[in-house]
Amino acid sequence: MIMWDRIRRNIESGIDRVRRVAHYVSDRTRIEVRVGRLLMDKGELEIRRDKAYRVLGERAFTLMESNVDLNSDPEAMDAAREISMQSERIDRLKMDIKKVSIGEEED
Repeated sequence: MIMWDRIRRNIESGIDRVRRVAHYVSDRTRIEVRVGRLLMDKGELEIRRDKAYRVLGERAFTLMESNVDLNSDPEAMDAAREISMQSERIDRLKMDIKKVSIGEEED
């Protein structure tokens, strides 16, 4: 009977190890998926910010040619506000990515 008890304990021990590994893999996968989504969001925000930079640059060049003050142009000011807003969002996402990747933030 002792041999059967050892076999049963070894099987139970193996099952516990498999459960721990599966739990760890599940947690890491969840974290990596979350980081991936945050990185995609960050990329989209960077594209929007770059578009606002292009608009601002084109507008600044156009206004410079016509000797008009850049600060008085509503389109240029909207682009500048958009750049500022997107940059703040990108910075927040970077912080979120760091927190999630080191495991500080739980859902």
